[in-house]
Amino acid sequence: MYDAVIVGARCAGAALAIFLGKKGYRVALVDRDTFPSHTTSTHVTGEIEIYKKLGVLEQLESAGAPALRRMHVHLGSNSLESDMLVTSRAIGLRRYHFDHILIQAADALPTVDVEQASLVTGLIHNDGVVRGVRLRKGVVQKELNAKVVIGADGYYSLVADAVNAQSYESSPLMRPAYYGYFRNVSPLPVPAVEWFWNENDIIFCNPTDAGLHTVLVMPPMSELKRWMRSPKDMLLQSVAQIPGLNERMEQAELADRVRGIGARPMYLKEAYGDGWALVGDAGAYVHPVTGSGMDNAVRSAELLANALDDTFTGKMSWTDAMGDYQAGRDTLIRPQMHGAQVSMSRADQPIDSEKLRWLQALCTFPGLAYDLAEKVEEVVNLLGGERYKQLKQMMTI
Repeated sequence: MYDAVIVGARCAGAALAIFLGKKGYRVALVDRDTFPSHTTSTHVTGEIEIYKKLGVLEQLESAGAPALRRMHVHLGSNSLESDMLVTSRAIGLRRYHFDHILIQAADALPTVDVEQASLVTGLIHNDGVVRGVRLRKGVVQKELNAKVVIGADGYYSLVADAVNAQSYESSPLMRPAYYGYFRNVSPLPVPAVEWFWNENDIIFCNPTDAGLHTVLVMPPMSELKRWMRSPKDMLLQSVAQIPGLNERMEQAELADRVRGIGARPMYLKEAYGDGWALVGDAGAYVHPVTGSGMDNAVRSAELLANALDDTFTGKMSWTDAMGDYQAGRDTLIRPQMHGAQVSMSRADQPIDSEKLRWLQALCTFPGLAYDLAEKVEEVVNLLGGERYKQLKQMMTI
């Protein structure tokens, strides 16, 4: 009998296994894939302290991706640049390496068993309470029993579907995202996360491991069918229209196939029930425009590990502990959902040429930029609402 069976061994599931394993709990970490392997994802992690807690920061930082300490935002031909606000540095490691590092750390713990290439085919119930999983590994079928089953199996979660976890907050369909890894991209003098906004697309670029760059495009919904038919051609066409980036990619070559994240709604789902809980995208999904999906998964895993510890030790009842977990997760995710919707609504509006001239003025007249900096809190306050509250919270970190 395990304390927990975790279905899904990527960043949410592996992090949860590490947190529970460090507390001495018996954990089975199950995934249908083998590792290392790719998965569709955002590509930047900035929650440095939590990776220290997991004991994997040194491995992540030595895996070949440079530290990202700068942020560049390009609106048309105008550029803004600064140090990162919410973290001292970020890492743009591909999931091929990122997930594998976490899984190896989990597998090294004596109370954690990792089951790769193992497909969960169903849940085991006892008097209406989830008490384990049925899985198939090749021709071998077996059952794993546990006090709790955790769904960490992503957007199309088998566990969430099996327990009929309901969504209680959601967004409309959001823009898709397509990305590829490119070699021979001319690097910036200082590694940075770059955002390019033009009249149609949002484009993201950062250096990753193996000397590659991740280039991701979020096209408008009106272009979705064309992107689905020819993602590689559309990505290259989009990049070719971006001044500053297209010159740096003149000699670039696609190192792998183009991957896509479909047009999906964001959501918050019920995070727990009798004998089960959800973590990561299985229970809460935020659009990749936030760049926070991987960190959200790991931070939510820590919240869930603490809640499970409270129930296993008898400190709190299952309902109270898991209710606190869901509330904490929602506090983390909800502002990001709002921010993503704001970003998408802005992206769907044409960039006004007169407004761009004001940005040019900021770059041309340093005194104007200085005056704006003195009044920026008043300006942001005029925007009002949740966006202002979110920015105020970020400024106090």
